[in-house]
Amino acid sequence: MTLRRHLEARLREVEAALRRMEEGTYGICQECGRPIEVARLKALPFAAFCLECQARRER
Repeated sequence: MTLRRHLEARLREVEAALRRMEEGTYGICQECGRPIEVARLKALPFAAFCLECQARRER
């Protein structure tokens, strides 16, 4: 059950990234509006926040 919830959450993240691509906002942090580093997008193609904003959100 936990694995299913994890996979469903990941699917929602991927679908949101695809929507951002269609809207032309992919690779732009949803919080601060700055570009997300290419290395971060390579590691997490569905990343919605830059590293700094993600770290703040996790605190």
